[in-house]
Amino acid sequence: MKRLWYILALLIFAACDNSYLESDNVEELVVEGWIENGHAPVVLVSGTLPVSSTPQPISNVSEHILRYAEVYIEHSGQREYLTARLTDRFVIGNYFTSPSLRGVPGETYKLHVKWLDFEASAVCTIPEPPVIDTVYMEKAVDDTSYVAKMVFHNDRKAGRLFQTFRRYGSASNAYEAVTFTTLDGSLVDSVVVETFMKPIAALGIGNNFFHPGDTVSLKLATIERPMFNFWKEYADYTNSAGMAVTAPVNVKGNVSGAIGYWAGYGIDVREFVCEPLIK
Repeated sequence: MKRLWYILALLIFAACDNSYLESDNVEELVVEGWIENGHAPVVLVSGTLPVSSTPQPISNVSEHILRYAEVYIEHSGQREYLTARLTDRFVIGNYFTSPSLRGVPGETYKLHVKWLDFEASAVCTIPEPPVIDTVYMEKAVDDTSYVAKMVFHNDRKAGRLFQTFRRYGSASNAYEAVTFTTLDGSLVDSVVVETFMKPIAALGIGNNFFHPGDTVSLKLATIERPMFNFWKEYADYTNSAGMAVTAPVNVKGNVSGAIGYWAGYGIDVREFVCEPLIK
C-alpha cells in the first residue's frame, strides 16, 4: 500500500516557484498503519517535510523517516511492541510490525506511537470480512488488452462500507488503494461489479491495460466510518487535482497527536494471472 502521498506531493510542490506554498518549519508526526484479519500490523512513521518554493534535494526526505520511534498496540489487555523492519515495498524505507500479532475480525486494537516529544494514538476495529464472488478478465481493446473485473454481493440493509486495493506484479509489491472505489453499501446495488486496470504508466508512456501473463491481485476490504471518510476525501482530492499542481491538503485521519490514520480492514483477496476469459 504505497500511499505516502504527502511526501511525494510535498516534493512536487517544493519544485514550484509559488510563494503561497511556503509553510512553517514546524515538523509534525505522520502515522500510516493498518491491521487486517489474519495478518500482522503494518505501521509507517515519519515526519512532515516543510513545503518551500525553493527546490529541495531528495536527500532531505530521509531525514524525516523515523526508524527509532516507540510503537506498540494494546489489545485484549496486552501490550504488543512492534519492531522496525527494512523494506523496499513502500516509499518510506522501513515499517513497524509484530512477529506474533494477527488481526481478528471484531477485535479492537489501540495504536500508540512515541517519538521525542510527540505522542500519538488511535483505535480501530476489524469489521467482518467480505466475500469476493468472482474475478475475471474482460477484453478492453483487442485480443491482448484486458481489464480485470471483481464481482461481490452486497446486503444493502447491513450498511457496510468498502474500499478496494490493487497489486500489480509480484507479491513483493505493495497494494495501493484504488480511487473511486470507496463504497457505502447502503447506497449501491446488491451485486457490485468493479473494474480494475494497471497503475497509470509513468509520464503517460504505454497504456494501463493488463496483458496475458500479468499477475494481478485484488483486495476487497470492509472498513469503518473514519476510514471511509479518509479514503473518500483522499479520492475526491486526488481526482479533482488531476495533473494540476494545487495547494497541499492534509486529508483528515483518525490519529490523535499526528497526521494520518490507523485502519482495521476485514479483507478478502484474489490473485491470478491474466489469461483471456479465465473465471
